Amino acid sequence: MQLELSSPHFKSKAPSETFSVLVLTSLSNPEHKSFAIDKFPEMDPDAVEQFWIKKARRLRDEREDLHEELRSKASFVLETHSAYIQSAADFQGYDGRPLNTLSNAELLKIIDLSRGKGERAAVAKAVLNENYLLSSKKFREASLEDLLNMRDDKKVDPIRRTVAGRLYNEKILSLAGSSASSEL
Repeated sequence: MQLELSSPHFKSKAPSETFSVLVLTSLSNPEHKSFAIDKFPEMDPDAVEQFWIKKARRLRDEREDLHEELRSKASFVLETHSAYIQSAADFQGYDGRPLNTLSNAELLKIIDLSRGKGERAAVAKAVLNENYLLSSKKFREASLEDLLNMRDDKKVDPIRRTVAGRLYNEKILSLAGSSASSEL
């Protein structure tokens, strides 16, 4: 079969070109057809380059939109986490003690008993997450520079950034306290 294709980007600069196309019919399903072209159209190299430039820009814009969406979600997670941590003293465990004073086992029990749903469970999860990070050897043994870099690195999980900032402040206060006592 002869097929005439039109394009302003043919290398020949012709508005249209004719090509031989083979039509293949499936034996198992005669309604299913495939096409094979013997000689593929040659395109203007500048048009091909422009196509790839536009595609790369489109993909970059999509990637930037996705990153902005992720940054927005991370900001929401941090705000929510911070609100939960601030309200941890207001929420009580089943024995009347504030959630931020409970052990990890007690927090897990609250999460389990509430089937992981509700604001009490969300606050318990936030406190548990902070407890885990604060007890992490990686965080405890990190240098001041590492903690500062982690706190300021936008690529790091917002909760880890918050914990790194807290540990950084604790270490600075500890250093200031030890240097003040050594001067006495």
